[in-house]
Amino acid sequence: MTALRVLASGGSTAEAAAAAGVNVRTLERWLTQKEFKNALRTMQAVVLDSIASRLVGLARTSVETLHELLKDTKTSHALRARVAIAALDAAMKWHEATAIEERLTAMEEILLRTNVRRVR
Repeated sequence: MTALRVLASGGSTAEAAAAAGVNVRTLERWLTQKEFKNALRTMQAVVLDSIASRLVGLARTSVETLHELLKDTKTSHALRARVAIAALDAAMKWHEATAIEERLTAMEEILLRTNVRRVR
């Protein structure tokens, strides 16, 4: 379990082997085993979910900071313009990603219906 945590968090095989108290070759052999690889993927997903949660919190703080900069009349016009452009750019990227996701979902539904008809 220790080796999995180290690897899932971005550690090297040498670091993971040392943490688990095994030889690097042993760890490399574990990495070829399906069960170990599946456990590693699961742990990596947990680590990525944790990172994503933290990023959401940082995004909220970032938006609040940008809002304060835009409202503050002491902020230079150049900086306020850059902040406004960055905020608009981020909003457009989010809108585009949402539109792509909606289109992809619709296409998947069509494919599912088409495949169901073919199976019957």
